[in-house]
Amino acid sequence: MEEIGIKTPMQQNRVILIQPPSPRVDFTLPLGLAYIGSVLKQKKARVSILDATAPYVKYDIKSFKQSIKDYSPIFVGMSITTLFSGFAYDLIKELKEIKTTIVSGGAHSTLFPQEVITHGADIAVRNEGERAVEQLMDYFQGKAGLEDIPGISYRNSSGDIVHNPPRQMISDLDGIPFPAKELFNFKDYVADRSDLRRYGGIITSRGCFGQCSYCSKEVFGNKLRVRSADNILEELKIMHKKYGLVDFSFYDDVFTANKSRVFELCEKIERDLDFRPSWNCVSRVDCIDSELLKAMRRAGCATINYGVESANPATLKQIKKGVSIEKIEDIIFKTEQAGIECTINFMWGYPWETEQDLENTTKFISKIRPHVKEIMPGGVLIPFPGTEIYQQHKEQYGFDHWWLQRARFTGNYRIRTSTPLFRHFLFDDQGQFDGGGFFNLPKKLLKKIEKSSRVIDRLNMMYRHHPFVAFGILAICSLSRFIYKISPAGETFFAKIVFWAIRIKNRLLRERVKAR
Repeated sequence: MEEIGIKTPMQQNRVILIQPPSPRVDFTLPLGLAYIGSVLKQKKARVSILDATAPYVKYDIKSFKQSIKDYSPIFVGMSITTLFSGFAYDLIKELKEIKTTIVSGGAHSTLFPQEVITHGADIAVRNEGERAVEQLMDYFQGKAGLEDIPGISYRNSSGDIVHNPPRQMISDLDGIPFPAKELFNFKDYVADRSDLRRYGGIITSRGCFGQCSYCSKEVFGNKLRVRSADNILEELKIMHKKYGLVDFSFYDDVFTANKSRVFELCEKIERDLDFRPSWNCVSRVDCIDSELLKAMRRAGCATINYGVESANPATLKQIKKGVSIEKIEDIIFKTEQAGIECTINFMWGYPWETEQDLENTTKFISKIRPHVKEIMPGGVLIPFPGTEIYQQHKEQYGFDHWWLQRARFTGNYRIRTSTPLFRHFLFDDQGQFDGGGFFNLPKKLLKKIEKSSRVIDRLNMMYRHHPFVAFGILAICSLSRFIYKISPAGETFFAKIVFWAIRIKNRLLRERVKAR
């Protein structure tokens, strides 16, 4: 094939990694890019990461384009997610004007390398990217050929798209260097000390043994691979030394999937750390027990998030969750008894559920609410490609390749400046239920979901705030919902006024604290 990206020797070690602009504010660092950055640094590359989804970022497509042109990298690495692939394609189109080479990665590049390349990417990296970018650096420096790199797709010299054989999954996760968080622009994420926790995200495993029909295993597979307790402990120490962090979040799909490792880690945290960490994680109710909960609490676990998804046995069976309602209740109570707070996820919008099913879930929420910290205010069922849900229903409901139908499925996704207040503060359906959503839900069912969501709103608000404050927020959000139904543009103006008032209030509070 023709050489698609060889630069002059002076430029051969420059790489920019980017998270493209999208209608979403993301409060967590994209650790995938940080891992790629750390590997590139080991290859002596000069790496910069630009994240257009960070909470305080100012990037847009124009500024991205100029930054990349000025930096003149050997290639641009871009993470592409399914939900916002259309926005990534917009950026790719702009970047092609400055003749830069684009290497795409992420879940969407794994699932649809042909589509990604058709929309302008030069190389698509499938599955894990760390080993692929090591070899790509050799290619861009003229030391290897693309045909020798497993797990990538590209156009050959004839213009045909070639898919190289897959690459084996990385078995030794301890061999991957820690994510290079220093490559992010610190000010894009941290405005004051309370924001530092955003740098405390850690991934300790890859792959998931679960068979949930709404989840894809295409990127990391269904075989669990874990980092050792010693390796995790070392990252905790580095993050504490570098940033003063004591708050951490474990982002694994199921942190407690390997119980013996968690027991070992908890023991080492208690014994070997010279600071007391506080941390949260995600788990399944069938991967935890009283003994483990007690050990986690002693080691600083403050919150566990459980994906419950439904309170209907038939739905739990259909989505292959593999748990019972009785087991869910039992673990919620045991988590509370261990002194750990828990948050619960439910999903809304199953095409087979009835109004009675929704009523059952609502009653269950009311029952468990006194024992949990928060019922997460969202959880719309999105049929992501690579899942059974997608394959089973895409033709019936006409959402095949829905991510390219941006106006229908992704145009209303939350963004701070335009999200209606009732979605921002309460139940956030991300606009997916407008027009019936993916599964063309009837109005009666949507009203029932709205009613259920208001139960969650009320319970959460009463838990978080003084009753008078909770009542005020609920009243403002009810007004927001009413205005939105009449005029979305009118609600946007109303929301701007409310956010302006909140900023003034926060400023006055800060000045009062300083005066003391």
